[in-house]
Amino acid sequence: MKHRGFSLIELTVVLIIMAMLSAVVSVSLANLGHNVLVSDVVDSISDMNRSMRAECLDHNRIGRMKFDIDNGLVEVDIKRDDVWVKVQTYSIPVGMRMEQILVSSEANQSHDTSVVTIACDLLGRAPTYCFSLESINTDLPEKKFYVVAGLSGQLREVQDEDQIEGLFASLSSGNTD
Repeated sequence: MKHRGFSLIELTVVLIIMAMLSAVVSVSLANLGHNVLVSDVVDSISDMNRSMRAECLDHNRIGRMKFDIDNGLVEVDIKRDDVWVKVQTYSIPVGMRMEQILVSSEANQSHDTSVVTIACDLLGRAPTYCFSLESINTDLPEKKFYVVAGLSGQLREVQDEDQIEGLFASLSSGNTD
């Protein structure tokens, strides 16, 4: 009885197909991991913003959120008895970086420093601001922009800098649509 096996060509074709499938899966998983990482960073900054506003409003205090772009840090300080107390610190994870922070009242000004401070008043209000996140790995999606509304603290993703400039222009003209 003669046993027929697979030819070398058939085995090679199967290996090539498996290699192509594994490449597609690995790219999909890398993008999924990137999206989870971005979501984690955005959620953390949003939570810090929300807790700062609540602390200021509930305890009649002022606060500030500091974005240290060079070191990838976000910090929340609350003023208690005339002393600034650091209440939260968040480090941007490896593989991500904040590229810029724009504040509505300073939308057309560039910052000479890598530390941008967002002040929060006794009523829990802060100016509208925008931060951008970018993957250090250039194979993954481009940078994304996130706008945090000054009065409500709601966060919204925007596609490009033109939308941010339009939003800031409408805020300075008093249009809230």
